Amino acid sequence: MAIVELVTLAPGSFRHPQPGEFMSQSHPIAAPLILATVGVPLEIMKYQVSRSEYGRCVTAGACKPADIAGDGNFPVTGVSHIDAEAYAAWFSVQMGARWRLPTDAEWAYAASERFRSDIEGGATDPNNPALRWLAQYRIEAALGRVSDPEPRFRGAFGINSKGLADVASNVWEWTSTCYVHATIAADGDVTLSGQERDKTCGADFS
Repeated sequence: MAIVELVTLAPGSFRHPQPGEFMSQSHPIAAPLILATVGVPLEIMKYQVSRSEYGRCVTAGACKPADIAGDGNFPVTGVSHIDAEAYAAWFSVQMGARWRLPTDAEWAYAASERFRSDIEGGATDPNNPALRWLAQYRIEAALGRVSDPEPRFRGAFGINSKGLADVASNVWEWTSTCYVHATIAADGDVTLSGQERDKTCGADFS
């Protein structure tokens, strides 16, 4: 049986932007905020899946090889949403319990308040989209991020207030959430673009 470090999060609620691309009066706007609730204790891996851990799934024939190989202590990269789902299915068999990708709201809840302020759009005005861009620029400037394209070894980015490692790293993480394209009318009514099934599933974060 695989050995994995877990973090258990207590239930809670928080304001969270809906996942997707939203338009109003033919202009992009910040995603509407909703009250997201994690209603039961949430168990989540403390660390990102490493290259060596993913490699065991590949060796077992349950996963496709990652596009990028290297030091096994680094997070696996170069895998698709389908690959991530396949790993979760294989890992479930190894653990004797069902495991899945988190929703984007679950992941944001685990990622802490600082991350949520990062992804929330801030000021918005359909007639002046520059307000949202300026707000995002101020957030990025305040965070003081520097270009760092190369993944780092496990734990290099530290532990957040919830006990998770590397949630502010430069590696994208898959979720189970579908990313929609929608238009918001003046009365607040939301209309999905095209067919409802026409979604991009597997919204990811870094």
